[in-house]
Amino acid sequence: MNPHTGPRSPEGKAASSRNATRHGLNAHQPVVTQADQPLFDAMRNELLHTLNPSSFLEDLTFQRILIASRNMHRVLQLETTLLAHSEGQDPPSPPDTRKDAELYHRYYLRFESSYRSGLRELENLQRLHIFHAIHFGEAEQVPLTALHDLQQIQQF
Repeated sequence: MNPHTGPRSPEGKAASSRNATRHGLNAHQPVVTQADQPLFDAMRNELLHTLNPSSFLEDLTFQRILIASRNMHRVLQLETTLLAHSEGQDPPSPPDTRKDAELYHRYYLRFESSYRSGLRELENLQRLHIFHAIHFGEAEQVPLTALHDLQQIQQF
């Protein structure tokens, strides 16, 4: 295999096509097993209740936050499994185990960044929604706490 052009044989191409599904962390949708479904549903419901998206764009951003949350949780599960197989050695001694631990750490940081970015984006969208509602006559649709928050923001 030439490192610059990728695999050329059908076997190599088939193996390469499965790289993203080895652990499911590169999937476009969160990997949720049947056993994890109740935990995922609970996480989704709690985030939905807490973040309360109210528009199409807020819902899209919410989905990004949900996927990042699920992936952070999944990485922690994978790290726990990895450490259990490394017989409690910290850092894990076998080179493959250490390599996987470092990979999981990088994934966690990436997902955490996506999570924080999504929260900032959602907060900005919600502020914009409140601002628009107050200044264009839809204030009755904005909760009192949101009005109070906007008034404090405007004072600064």
